Amino acid sequence: MIVGSNAPGFTANALINGQMKSISLSDFPGKWILLFFYSGDFSFV
Repeated sequence: MIVGSNAPGFTANALINGQMKSISLSDFPGKWILLFFYSGDFSFV
C-alpha cells in the first residue's frame, strides 16, 4: 500500500478505554487515520 492512498474498508476489534469494541473504517469519514498493528502489544503473558 502506498502512503496517502485509501485503505480498503474493514471492521476490527479494538481496546478502547479498557473495553473491547468493534470499529470500522467507515466510523471515521473524511478523517486521516493512522493504522498501527503490533501483535505482541496486547499479550498478557
